[in-house]
Amino acid sequence: MRGAYDQLGALHRRLESAKEEERAFLARELHDEMGQSLTALKLRLQLLMRTAGQAAANEAAPVLGLVDGLIAHVRKISADLRPPLLDEIGLDAALRAFIDSQAARNGLQLTVHTQGLEQRCSTELQRACFRIVQEAVTNAIRHAQASRVDVRVALSEGQLQIVIEDDGRGLSSEEVARKANAGHLGLVGMRERVRLLGGELSLSSTRSDARTGGCVRVVLPTVPALAQA
Repeated sequence: MRGAYDQLGALHRRLESAKEEERAFLARELHDEMGQSLTALKLRLQLLMRTAGQAAANEAAPVLGLVDGLIAHVRKISADLRPPLLDEIGLDAALRAFIDSQAARNGLQLTVHTQGLEQRCSTELQRACFRIVQEAVTNAIRHAQASRVDVRVALSEGQLQIVIEDDGRGLSSEEVARKANAGHLGLVGMRERVRLLGGELSLSSTRSDARTGGCVRVVLPTVPALAQA
C-alpha cells in the first residue's frame, strides 16, 4: 500500500509538471502568435485611419478599440497561464506583478508582503507557491466577495510559509468542511499540491455580526518530503 501510494504521488507530480509545461506552451503561443498578429492588425488599422478619409477613419475607430481590447485580453490570459517573471526573475517579482494586476483589474485593496525570497528555492516550490496564491486570491475575489486581500509569503529555516487573509463573506466551519469535501473553492487542488510537497494547509473562516473573513495558511518544506523518499 505504501509503495502504491508513493507511486500515485509521483504520478500526480509528473502530471502537475506536464500541466505547467503545457501552460508555458500555450502562453508562448498566445503571446508570440496571436499577440503579434493582433499587433500587426492594429498597425494596419492605424495606417488605414491616417490615409483614408475622415468618414472611414470614424468607422475604423471602434474596430481599433476592439483590437486593443483583444490584445490586452490575450496578454492577461498569457500571464495567468504562465507568469513570465516567475522564470525570468523569480517568485517575489511574479507575486507582486500578479497582486498589482488583480488590484488594478478589480479595483480592490490587495497587498503582498514577502520575506526571505531572495533565497532561491526549487522551481517546483516556486510554482506551487504561485498557484496557491493565485487560487486563493481568485477565490477571495470571486466567491468570498472580498474588498481586501492580504498575502504574506516568508522563506526561512527550511520552510516556505504562505498566508492569505481576506475580509470577504465568512463561512461557518460546517460550510467550510462541506465545500471542501465537495471540491469547491479550489481547495482540492491546493491541498493536493501541498500534500505532495509534504506540507500542511489549514483554512479558517468565521461568520458573525462582528467579523467576517477567511484565512488560508500553508507551510511547505523547502525540500519536499516525497522528493526525499
